[in-house]
Amino acid sequence: MTAQLEAPYEPPIYSAGNRPQSTFAFGLPTKVIAYGAGFFAVSFAVLIFVHVVAGLALMGFGALALAPLVIAPNGRTLYETGQLRMQWMRRKHIDKSTEYHAGPHSRIPGGRYKLPGLLTRTKVYIGIDRHGNEFGMIHNPDDHRYTVVFDALPGGDEAIVQRDKDLYTADWGVYLADLGLPGDIVGAMVVV
Repeated sequence: MTAQLEAPYEPPIYSAGNRPQSTFAFGLPTKVIAYGAGFFAVSFAVLIFVHVVAGLALMGFGALALAPLVIAPNGRTLYETGQLRMQWMRRKHIDKSTEYHAGPHSRIPGGRYKLPGLLTRTKVYIGIDRHGNEFGMIHNPDDHRYTVVFDALPGGDEAIVQRDKDLYTADWGVYLADLGLPGDIVGAMVVV
């Protein structure tokens, strides 16, 4: 009788992927090596033909200038991170394009309570149900459809036996089937 060894279960890990790194000498990117060689050639020429102290100072300046190209904490060099941060701060303070204001304080022409991005052609209506809870209704005039958005707080932390879980699932299926009977409801979904 032979024992079969099974590999331990490893859950799949998904990521957006990594940017491919092109490395050259000493594991550094090619760009850093090229700039470093240029700085070294110029500073070595200054060292030989002009003055030793000036050449060494230029080498030190080159090392300080190239250090942010080597340090890349999140796949971006410190120069790229600084450039993105400066662009963000400029947009944030000058024209406030990093903020979205809906409702009476909105700067969007043509209406209030418009959704951002691709949903700008829709309108949002806010209502209160008979229990005093707010809900939203998104109207898409292109398709003549409405989407109702409401908040539900299910108690999912209590222990439930499997028989009750099966009943809840069956009741949810019956509810979805009942929604489709009149024919005027296109779909229903739960977003957690």
